[in-house]
Amino acid sequence: SIDIYDQEDSWLQTFLSDTRTIIVGKRTSEEPPRLVNLHEYNVSSISDDKVKNKILLHLYRVLCFLQQNVKQDGIYLLSRHYDPNLENHNLYLYKVAEKDEQELTFITQQILAQLCFRC
Repeated sequence: SIDIYDQEDSWLQTFLSDTRTIIVGKRTSEEPPRLVNLHEYNVSSISDDKVKNKILLHLYRVLCFLQQNVKQDGIYLLSRHYDPNLENHNLYLYKVAEKDEQELTFITQQILAQLCFRC
């Protein structure tokens, strides 16, 4: 069984994007990896106040981290990796070097304008 209530990293985007259904599975360690133990959850069933508060607290911590470490006009990559030594996931923030900006810029100002960001 998968305990979805302790997975705030996983559910943060779901909660913020107003997704209605989540499908969860475990990835095997074999090569190639396979998904096993698939379960489907209705988001409304996990969106009680306790879960929402936990998710929003986690979001607050992530946003504080970004506010402290991201400088305007920089290009960054935010990634989440599993650390087997600590047995948990950690967030990693990478600043993209100028020479790599064109290769690693996934969302351009033009795309943001089309999506009406900063309108």
